[in-house]
Amino acid sequence: MRRSLITLVLLGILPLVAAILNSCDGCNDDQTTYEAFNFKAKPFRILRQDRDNNRYELTNYSNEAIRYDSLGLDISYELQVISELINKTSLINAAYACDPPLAFNQITSLEVFSNKDYDASHPSGTDLSDIISYSKDAAVEPQFNFPGFPLGGSTIFLRFLKAPLHIQTHQISIHITYTGSSDGFVALPAVSVKITP
Repeated sequence: MRRSLITLVLLGILPLVAAILNSCDGCNDDQTTYEAFNFKAKPFRILRQDRDNNRYELTNYSNEAIRYDSLGLDISYELQVISELINKTSLINAAYACDPPLAFNQITSLEVFSNKDYDASHPSGTDLSDIISYSKDAAVEPQFNFPGFPLGGSTIFLRFLKAPLHIQTHQISIHITYTGSSDGFVALPAVSVKITP
């Protein structure tokens, strides 16, 4: 009787163990696809560098004149799930030992424009991207280049690397082109900032 009980227990447990051991076999068949939307740009004043966290400490910009190297532009956006493919072949889906891959839109270009002449090399309407650094979430070190930055939940933080010729109020426009599950283009509403050399 004891032998029959052990056999029954083993027969019940073996399929569960096999399902857990093979649970990653279908992981790459699963995928959640996200799409970015509701892009917004907001100017910030950079107070100082937080060396412990390698981030800038920021405060809200309130329409006063601001030095170019104290100005940060933060681009935020929201994500929505547009498709979710879950492999249903495993006996125990919840037993996955690995996470399914996530797919995000990828930026192919990010252009920054002003309605005023910025400097001799950047008259009104010229792309300013070559004098801007990009990082995630107000990080100090530039962390990426385009194309290929995934829109995966981090904000995009922009800093000017070069002083303008004059003190003046600029209407800064940002255009983002991206690919992924769907190709897209977004022109963010212009941000008004009085930039000083």
